[in-house]
Amino acid sequence: MLLQRNAPERKGLRRTAGHQLHEALVTPVALELNEGEAWSAEAPRHGLVVRCERGSVWLTVEGDGQDHILVAGETFASSTRGRVAVMALSAATVAATAAADLPH
Repeated sequence: MLLQRNAPERKGLRRTAGHQLHEALVTPVALELNEGEAWSAEAPRHGLVVRCERGSVWLTVEGDGQDHILVAGETFASSTRGRVAVMALSAATVAATAAADLPH
């Protein structure tokens, strides 16, 4: 599994209390992730927007050959469907919402 290969060696991929490791994103979510914890969701039709509010995270999108690092204040937007996976590189707060839910 990709996340396990890239997770810190001293910590494995762990489920975070309060939400599932893998879920379909239906409504906006706010996540508190400890270092090494991960979350993923299937992006809706119009894509997914992930904002790192605190800490730093590694983010990858199914079908995208490039990984992304977000630090506090940075945002990533995927424009298509596909699984988006996020792993905390340090304790982090992350917000995720469907791109279609954002004001235009």
